[in-house]
Amino acid sequence: MKRLYLLLLCCIVLASQSYCGGAYGATALRKIKNWGLWTHGGEKDYELGVDDDTRVHDKPSACIRAIVENPKGFASIEQEFSAEEFRGKHIRYSGAIKTNNVTDLCELWMKVSGPDGVVSFDNMEDRALKGTSEWKDCSIVLNVPKESRSIKMGFLVSGTGTGWLNSVAVEAVSDQVPVTGKPVAPGTFASEGLKLQPSNLDFEKR
Repeated sequence: MKRLYLLLLCCIVLASQSYCGGAYGATALRKIKNWGLWTHGGEKDYELGVDDDTRVHDKPSACIRAIVENPKGFASIEQEFSAEEFRGKHIRYSGAIKTNNVTDLCELWMKVSGPDGVVSFDNMEDRALKGTSEWKDCSIVLNVPKESRSIKMGFLVSGTGTGWLNSVAVEAVSDQVPVTGKPVAPGTFASEGLKLQPSNLDFEKR
């Protein structure tokens, strides 16, 4: 009887852990530098950080994973920088995304803001990833008007499962490269003390 009880207890523990990254024994994540962590609706439902065991060209990956059976809201890593070096140009934010059992969506997102609010935005709403997939190259291209003040970019997972991000790049591209975002209504904005360039795009910094 005691053995049966211990066996049942073990099964319960394994089942509860299986939600972490969609697999038992998920890699421990280390703290991510230079990126902010944001959860909406379920602060304790997600884990965010750097996965040193999931690599592309020997570079670690950013990772967001649900750690409960029915996570609420979504989780995102993000960073903001000055629009100064990109004003009057198109900016491309790209990266490779891998997913495991994502039930809702996994996506890049980026917004450009000016003195009166957001001027351009894209969150891959019409092409977000879900389910399980190997590495897929994704990108966002936005126009950066001359009055722009800041650019914020991020990586987001909603629902159960795990998403990884690697091979991140941010660059100015020709205005012949089509934008992927849609017009947005103006909002509020503040942009004091922003860095000029994004940083730790390879997630190596410790």
